[in-house]
Amino acid sequence: MRHSEKKMPCAKKQHKKEKEMRTISNQKYEITDIAHEEYPFLHRIRALRDICGEICAGDIGGFVESESNLSAEPGDCAWIFDDAIAAGDFPAFHWAITALRSSAA
Repeated sequence: MRHSEKKMPCAKKQHKKEKEMRTISNQKYEITDIAHEEYPFLHRIRALRDICGEICAGDIGGFVESESNLSAEPGDCAWIFDDAIAAGDFPAFHWAITALRSSAA
C-alpha cells in the first residue's frame, strides 16, 4: 500500500510474513531480506508495531542500509515510506518521514 492511499484501521489489515528475517535489536521495525534491485546492500523495513497512528504493524516501508538509518527510540514516529532510501550517514529520527513522491499530480 502506498503512503498516499487511504489506510484501513491497523487491526483489520492482514499481513504476509517473510520466512527469513534479519536479526533485530529493536521493537519498532525489522530489516527484511527484501533487497533493492539496483543496490542489494539495501533492504526493506517492516513495522513490528503500530507507529504513531500512521503505520500499522506489518506495514512494509522503504529501504535502509542498517539499523542506524532509522530511529528505534520509543515514541519516535520516524518512518521511511514507499521506495525511499536511508543509507550511509543518513539517520531518520524525531518525527522525520522520508517518502518518495510521484511528480505526477
